[in-house]
Amino acid sequence: MSSVHALKSDDIVDFNENTALDLILATVKDTPSPRNRALFESLLRHLIAFVREARPTPQEWRTGLDFLKRTGQMSTDLRDEFGLIDALLGTEMLIDIINRQRPENATPNSVLGPFFNPNAPRKPYLADITGGVPGERVVLYGEVTSLDGKSVAGADVDVWQTDEDGKYDAQMPGPFELNLRARFTTDAQGRYACITVRAHHYDVPTDGTGGEMLRAMGRKAGRPAHIHMMVEAPGYDTVITSIFPSGDPLIGSDAGFGVRKRLIAPYAKATAADAERFSMPLPFATMKFDFALVPRG
Repeated sequence: MSSVHALKSDDIVDFNENTALDLILATVKDTPSPRNRALFESLLRHLIAFVREARPTPQEWRTGLDFLKRTGQMSTDLRDEFGLIDALLGTEMLIDIINRQRPENATPNSVLGPFFNPNAPRKPYLADITGGVPGERVVLYGEVTSLDGKSVAGADVDVWQTDEDGKYDAQMPGPFELNLRARFTTDAQGRYACITVRAHHYDVPTDGTGGEMLRAMGRKAGRPAHIHMMVEAPGYDTVITSIFPSGDPLIGSDAGFGVRKRLIAPYAKATAADAERFSMPLPFATMKFDFALVPRG
């Protein structure tokens, strides 16, 4: 004889607008991980609330599912369309802020963006990372310290940016080459430096689902000029951030919500002393940005 209990018709609860949440939440009550259960329950509560409030039609819902499907299909190792949408919705920045509560004098994070490449070449102090692309030369330099001002030697400093036309290497015409990106190791004084070009503001890629979303919202796609940087050092919290040149016309309307006041820095016209210090012929520009790291834990 079967041990399965046969439900009576009176035991059945119809799935409808009023019972949906309770019935769906019941399916995750035995989730082994308490944290996963909390995440599922919160997600489902908000998802069901959205459906009940917005009342999408079946066609609208299928359009949304198709949007997600196409986003996945167009994502590659060189283009992260989900990452782009994450940034454009502000969720990437918000989640980082919630999870990176740092002291006031620590360097704040900004958005990673979809063009990070873990294969950037390691180069020596003051190396040229331009790959020969045109543009006004800039010496980007600074120091990496702890919160108490102590130099952090041996830190990894990853740099990547656009050219003077607002294009990353993955977007440049012709065969792909790693340009305008590199990894550096800080010296005994915690210093880093490289030769690059002036970054330029640009529109995020709008030929994919991220662009579809912006057009549907009536939003602009512009991001102010910025230089991406990631700093990692043993014993310290990793900083993923961007430097935003002051005076950029889009600095107050970043489509990626990445601008923070402490990340704004000016370009400066190089002096004769700069030319001697960096062994560079004039003219060129400089940009100085220092990092203050938070000890892990």
